[in-house]
Amino acid sequence: MSKKITGGVLGAALLIMGPQAQADISWTFGGNSVSSTVGNTKSQTSGGVTATAQAWSNTDNGKTSGSGASGPLGSNSLTTSASYTLQTAYLNVYSGGLGVKNLDASSSSNYGDRNDGSSPEHSIDNNQRYDSVLFSFNSAIDLNSVTIGWSQTDSDISILAYTGTGSCVGAGTCSADMTGKTYAQLASYGWSLIGQYGNLATNVARSVNSGNVASSYWLIGAANPLVGGTTDGTSDYVKLLALSGDKVTPPCTPGTPGCGGGGGQVPEPGTLLLMGAGLFGLTRINARRADRSTV
Repeated sequence: MSKKITGGVLGAALLIMGPQAQADISWTFGGNSVSSTVGNTKSQTSGGVTATAQAWSNTDNGKTSGSGASGPLGSNSLTTSASYTLQTAYLNVYSGGLGVKNLDASSSSNYGDRNDGSSPEHSIDNNQRYDSVLFSFNSAIDLNSVTIGWSQTDSDISILAYTGTGSCVGAGTCSADMTGKTYAQLASYGWSLIGQYGNLATNVARSVNSGNVASSYWLIGAANPLVGGTTDGTSDYVKLLALSGDKVTPPCTPGTPGCGGGGGQVPEPGTLLLMGAGLFGLTRINARRADRSTV
């Protein structure tokens, strides 16, 4: 094989391999901002993709003030809160990353999530309630890694993605909206467990999502057995500092079934052009070689 042909083959191969060599997009959420507004959000834009974070927990209208407050009694037991439905919470930003203060945060053992909002429960934790952060992207993202910037006691997390798949398709109930649902019910509305990940190291990116699922909605929280999988039962306290992932096109339409899944993902248009150019160049080289062989 001539040097020209060899160079053409290698060039085309490198162009085709290009997408694997592209750098991830990263979103970082460090800072210093304590919110007094329930359901508040924090957004970061990187690589032309905006990630919006919002805090959630299974508080189920738990009491938020004194003994006369309405709603079910709080509990110091996770067993009781397993039946509680999801509500938005207060999203706080620290130097180590995002933390959650629950709607039913309380200083009493008689109602609400006692001592939530105070260290270490100012973080994303699974003490009395299961805290999570919902990341909504304006494009489908193949999530690749998660980084925590702070932890205490243990540092296990659960990750779910809204894929719009499962029994909800036939029932016509697929929805990324988690309001009023228990964690255990999310699978019936199109959410899929991506994995339970244990012992994350502080400030070290942890690889996740080996199945390359893509979605516009990602739910990351302290280890939560209610969503499936196996956890060790230890209290986990973490702050989410950063995420990284790849943009997948065509983008999912937020809130619609089928937004996600590992199959059928299409590289960016620029990648397709590079691949086409490489293959075209290889074809031209082979054509010239054939012409010379007939002379």
